Amino acid sequence: MRRRFARRFLTGACVAVAALLVTACDGAVESVTAVVENGEATTPVTLTDLERRPPESEAVVAPSASARFRVREVAADPAPIRGVRVSLLGSSAGGVLSLELPKRGDGDGDGERLQKPFDGAAVGAGGNEPERSAVTPTTVRFDVAGNGAGIPADRIKGAEIDFAAADGATYTVQSVAFETAPPTPEVRFAAHADGPLFDERTPVTFGERSVRVDGVQRFSDGASDAIQIEYRADADLFSDRAAPPAAVMILHGSDSRVEELQLFFRPGDHAVVVRPSLWGVRANALEVRELPAGVSLVSVGPAPAPEGETAPVPVELAELLNYPRERWRRPEFEVFSWSLYPHVLLLDSVDYATQARFFRRLSFFVEKRGFAGHLLTNDELANRHGWNAHNYNAAGLAAFFTAAADEDFPLNPEEETLREIALQQGLIVRADDRGFDPGEGGILAISQESYSELRRLLLVHESMHGVFYSEPAFRQAVFDYWDSALTDREREFWRDFFGWMTYSPDDRYLMVNEFQGYLLQQREDAVRWYFRSRVAGRLRNGVPSRAAEIDAFLADHPDTFIRAADAVNAALFGSAGMVGGVPFCLVPMSVEG
Repeated sequence: MRRRFARRFLTGACVAVAALLVTACDGAVESVTAVVENGEATTPVTLTDLERRPPESEAVVAPSASARFRVREVAADPAPIRGVRVSLLGSSAGGVLSLELPKRGDGDGDGERLQKPFDGAAVGAGGNEPERSAVTPTTVRFDVAGNGAGIPADRIKGAEIDFAAADGATYTVQSVAFETAPPTPEVRFAAHADGPLFDERTPVTFGERSVRVDGVQRFSDGASDAIQIEYRADADLFSDRAAPPAAVMILHGSDSRVEELQLFFRPGDHAVVVRPSLWGVRANALEVRELPAGVSLVSVGPAPAPEGETAPVPVELAELLNYPRERWRRPEFEVFSWSLYPHVLLLDSVDYATQARFFRRLSFFVEKRGFAGHLLTNDELANRHGWNAHNYNAAGLAAFFTAAADEDFPLNPEEETLREIALQQGLIVRADDRGFDPGEGGILAISQESYSELRRLLLVHESMHGVFYSEPAFRQAVFDYWDSALTDREREFWRDFFGWMTYSPDDRYLMVNEFQGYLLQQREDAVRWYFRSRVAGRLRNGVPSRAAEIDAFLADHPDTFIRAADAVNAALFGSAGMVGGVPFCLVPMSVEG
């Protein structure tokens, strides 16, 4: 039987205080407090009961008794109105809230009517069954002006507020607040496709800058304790990469154990998945504190379970590093999707040999110097090395599988599996009976055979390619820097370096993609040492005849790597909200983010 859920909303910086007053003789509603919230101050509003009911009934809403009020007086002339928030109390606060603005005579917005449906049973004082005599208020809110300047306060005078109850619903209107500024920060939970998120067994507690969700152990399906947090972060928060917006996530364990993590946000609408057990906690509650202004939580609930054996498991990168193999659905590999960018898949293999069967032929076809565009047989690949980690965008995958189809080229079982995963997840789409067109996203790959420090470095490097695939503004900024900010000699150095690494130096896209990947695989303050010492040293040893040329380049361009890292990091933070070396959304509080 489908469970009944309750939707919860909490918004706004101030909470209008409800009060029961004595009925006046002028027809004003005194059982409902109404105010305009202007910053931290409030301006009284006088309501008239259009139903003309007795004081004890004027705020009650039932299927047979709606409540309809008119705004009669506003004590002062406040700033433009941006939102309406109403507090309701009842055993089943479901229905429709309507606001009808008065006609002004100029035809501009005359009689505009705004509506907000709401539903669900109010959460009880404790236990699985609500105590109907001690229910908590339900807060319902909606914008009246979107992201615009708001509507003038004089439009509120004469506006009508109409409350209607759903079948079986009865509630009392406690307070009405007209907001003059957008709520900051906002904690608001929307409904999933199959209904609102929480029922009375999963209570939610809101604070001014926090939210706590109890009963999260109910999200577990027995094999996973994955919790997904959806949020929205304003783009203007991402101007100073030294101060990235973050909150504190607290995992409360059933054994009193507590783990605190930093939750780093990214601009726009995103999701992050957390599995408390991977942080050593069997959680019975999840709390998010210190929400930055400009960040709205949208939902907290169970992460979607993969449908089928090859559907990806959603994961945050920090947890992928420690995701236990005993949870894999097959012994040789597991396929994940990056919760930040769901169209970026990650394939983790048990060893390099398994990884090679998936990607070695693909690596030679897409990016190896002297082999790009050619399909090599298994015999031709036998003594050749691809990479210890991989990344391929949708265009590269489509070209590879189209070439194999055109040539009737025999693929490994792993490559056939990769093709099916890419098709199912929309990385490639069928163009005709045999060919493929690019879809969206790409695939990254690492291996369990890499030791832990190398595994982390490789994951960070490959994740930067995932960002390159997913963030058009970032990608364009890196191309612009490569084309316009680098000198011919600087570009030549990078092509020499990548050619020595066996990348195809004539592929401009590949050069620019690897340029940002190598710059961003470590923190910005480590870039100078990495390239001037480690990379330059490897080049001198690998090509001794060019040692003097390398030294001359470094002498003539002492700040080339620092300047490039600064520019590329700025573009990365502005577009994706992260910085080089740290693509993780979850970081232990003991570790700098």
